Amino acid sequence: MSPLGVELLSLFWPGISAALLGGAAFFWRQQTAHLNGISKALDQFRSDVDRIERDFADHRIAVTHKLDRVIGMTHARLVGIETVCEQQHGVTFRRRHTDTGANWAQDSDILGGDNKPGGQ
Repeated sequence: MSPLGVELLSLFWPGISAALLGGAAFFWRQQTAHLNGISKALDQFRSDVDRIERDFADHRIAVTHKLDRVIGMTHARLVGIETVCEQQHGVTFRRRHTDTGANWAQDSDILGGDNKPGGQ
């Protein structure tokens, strides 16, 4: 390198190095801000997912309660019909005395279980 080049480089090197370091610092600040924005968006997304999961759980509890009420009312109506039929017509339905009639929801797939024989 020529003496003029060395002189110019030694003269402008502090400015060049400061500009390079300043550019790198600006780049890292921008990247940090971008990553913080992504992190905040993911936190908001997680809170939305948690809220939706809570809503689904509440809805499932409400639907399960409604189904239990329907089962109970249906059982009461069937018992009443069977009683009237037995008294008026002498027909015995041969139901088990231990069968409460309200266990079909637990034996079915209404709650998402796979309780059928053969795994179907």
